Amino acid sequence: MERELSDVLWRRSDDCIASRIEDALVLLDLDSGQYVALNGTATDIWEVIAEPATEGEIVGALIAKYDIEAERCAKSVKGLLEHLSGIGLAKAVG
Repeated sequence: MERELSDVLWRRSDDCIASRIEDALVLLDLDSGQYVALNGTATDIWEVIAEPATEGEIVGALIAKYDIEAERCAKSVKGLLEHLSGIGLAKAVG
């Protein structure tokens, strides 16, 4: 069964900073102090949401770059967006 993608726009939080440390991108929410280290694929998602983007747009960008099945990619994208949202580093804007 194909996973339905949300048409909600996602973007980065304004209240965070990012720094590359070795092979990871480390994000810090300045308000809460919560932080996370992103791997390469998650960093690609972070770069896509520099401008508001839907889950479908994010998945499309990853599929264009990586050899990955759409449903698996969509599940991973949704999980990362929910995690980043939960710690204040990304938000749904529409």
